[in-house]
Amino acid sequence: MNINKGKRLFENIERRSVKKSAFFFKGLIILCLLTLCTSNANGQHSAYPKDYFRSPLDIPLFLSGTFGELRTNHFHTGIDIKTQGTTGKKIYNVADGVVSRIRIYKRGYGKALYIDHPNGYTSVYGHLEKFNTQLDSFIIAKQYEKQSFEVDIYPTEQFFFKKGDVIAYSGNTGGSGGPHLHFELRETDTEFPVNPLLFGFEVKDEIKPTVYELTFYGRKNNRSYKLDKTVKLINKGGKYYTDPLINAFDTDELGIAIRTIDQQNGTGNKNGVYGIKVSTGINEPALYEFDFEKLSFYENRYINAHIDYTCKQVEKKTAHRCFRLPGNQLSIYNTTYNDGWININANDTIPLHIEIKDASGNVRIIKTGITKGKTPLSNDEDHLCDQLFYYDQPNFFTADSINVNLPHNCLYEDLCFEYESKRLDQNKYHSKIYKLADSKIPSHSYYDISIQPDSIEMKYIDKAVILHLDRGKDESALETSWDGYQLNGKSREFGTFYVQIDTIPPKIKTLNFKKGAKYTRGKTIQFSVKDALTSIDKYVAYLNGEWALLEYNSYRNKFYFTAFEKQLKKGNNNLSIIVSDAKGNEARHELKFIW
Repeated sequence: MNINKGKRLFENIERRSVKKSAFFFKGLIILCLLTLCTSNANGQHSAYPKDYFRSPLDIPLFLSGTFGELRTNHFHTGIDIKTQGTTGKKIYNVADGVVSRIRIYKRGYGKALYIDHPNGYTSVYGHLEKFNTQLDSFIIAKQYEKQSFEVDIYPTEQFFFKKGDVIAYSGNTGGSGGPHLHFELRETDTEFPVNPLLFGFEVKDEIKPTVYELTFYGRKNNRSYKLDKTVKLINKGGKYYTDPLINAFDTDELGIAIRTIDQQNGTGNKNGVYGIKVSTGINEPALYEFDFEKLSFYENRYINAHIDYTCKQVEKKTAHRCFRLPGNQLSIYNTTYNDGWININANDTIPLHIEIKDASGNVRIIKTGITKGKTPLSNDEDHLCDQLFYYDQPNFFTADSINVNLPHNCLYEDLCFEYESKRLDQNKYHSKIYKLADSKIPSHSYYDISIQPDSIEMKYIDKAVILHLDRGKDESALETSWDGYQLNGKSREFGTFYVQIDTIPPKIKTLNFKKGAKYTRGKTIQFSVKDALTSIDKYVAYLNGEWALLEYNSYRNKFYFTAFEKQLKKGNNNLSIIVSDAKGNEARHELKFIW
């Protein structure tokens, strides 16, 4: 390989200027300073205390999820700790501290607890089954006071717990796919989540990351495109090589994406890696580098610029782009020359050295080279756009009784916007069927959609809703309003949209209890709840005419009810559940039982 020619890559570097808000710019400076202050020459973060926090569990720590892991529309901001397939494990306070927040939500972290510690960090415990007796009594009283299952409480009372105190019990609440503890450490002042594995928790990991494949991209006019090429990786002594050299096609700039996972000892879970660095040699400056030391919730949705979103949607594969799209404002990148794009001239051969590491310091190496070739490009055919949308400007489109309004920085790169409309069964659809771009294209923020419906009687206009059809499969309703002229909604997805009427109330069904049966102390009765088109908006339960606590998990479409003895009366009892959807359609469900 011609290393001297490879070093031409660093000549005449021109970085793309990306407009950032003052908040993001300030956050980037803070992150860069903290990175410099906390990393030593070996890349280990010595400034984080290694013996301050104890484990939140009294069982060996095996992870089903790592910090920074690539999830749908977000990076994972903590570690997921296995609880041996069960709920009810004791959760211990990791250090002396005061409870600063208790949140109970129908999705997300479910039942979650936040504790501030005097060293400037906040520990977060998610998907809990319940809190300890002291906290449980407090929060249930608040739920009855507010007559709401979902609460977000910042206690004025001081709940102080010592290191090692039992504070809660592990569960499977919220958007959890199985019993586990979601655990975070955040900077108290900034609320930035920091990688918990930098604090000395004992997670045995002697396994280097695994690499599945490399994919390649070109770019033209602020738009990237995937090159149709697969590269076979050869493992020699723990290092990956490619054979032969990578032919860079007939393009002047090349981008790389890497599909990789990490695993720890004792578990088969395919977790996320800690960081990736691309350079021309082991001691050469980075062309591209990121690590998951810390994250910002304000930037989390930029994951859809960090990954190949289209590949995830179509092939169900998730890969790290090792180049930046122009609208990507993530601040996890330590250094990026030319936004990670590799410039290559004719007859050049550029060496590539790729390091993929986990939080335990295990590093997987890929060594290869890129040479200029004459293979034709793919996926870059020029075709007419209905309209070109620019990533750094507001964009507007109007046609066929539909208006689309994209705000500034809604896109990550320029978009060749394609539009299509057609008329189908008017008895089923109350507008044309509109195709806006493609559902494989990511949108960072909400944009406005306005549609003039047809064939709707005015008495049903309040029941009209704009629906989004995801790749011909899943319908989801936009929050829709009527302004006297058109229906208005917001979406963060592209794809197919149309108008329907929702007059069907939700359906509620008792799952594990027979009507008129005897209720036993502590029994949790489960109910399924589903709505045909929109979503559950309001729900309430009454036991013998008095408000009763009804737990709701929208992730599983279930209600859970457990009676308190003081609410029960001897003999017949009646539980009444009233549910309405986003368009005001109401359902009532009665369950009689004996106590």
